[in-house]
Amino acid sequence: MGFDGGDLLRLGKKIVKGGAPILGSVLGGSAGEAVFNIVAAVTGADNPQEAMAVLDKQPELYAKLKEAEMQQQTRLDELFYADLQDSRALIKAESLSEDVFIRRARPMFLYIMYAVIIFNFIMLPFIRVFNPAVPAMELPGELYWLFGSAFTGYSVLRSVDKAGSVPAGISNIMNLGRK
Repeated sequence: MGFDGGDLLRLGKKIVKGGAPILGSVLGGSAGEAVFNIVAAVTGADNPQEAMAVLDKQPELYAKLKEAEMQQQTRLDELFYADLQDSRALIKAESLSEDVFIRRARPMFLYIMYAVIIFNFIMLPFIRVFNPAVPAMELPGELYWLFGSAFTGYSVLRSVDKAGSVPAGISNIMNLGRK
């Protein structure tokens, strides 16, 4: 398509004011051209300028845009739920595996991270007391994000798996869950 980014940004701002904030903000972002297809389906426009003109003439289309936005959000929620189910199935399959390495891979990653952090913040300062020439080891911030994400994801999914249920927020929103 190759639309002007400024046109998509102006259209996005107009749609945000019209009541579809998620759709409008995404239009003004890096995925604007891909999201314009939703706006084009509702307005019948071929370009952002034409879509703005149609929206000026037919303000009732904002309600249809809001509906399209909600349909897309529902679809994203369904995809998230499916991904969560796939993750749970993978963790279950790994925990039932006969191969010890596969069964212990996720916890082993956490053990290695614990060892790195303990070495860096307990052992290394202790070593430096007796040998100040040992340089301090500075861990990158991304390592902490990786550890935090892995720990949170593992512990949350394990808790959900042990409880044997879907988190209440997802099952309530999606009207899904185990019977």
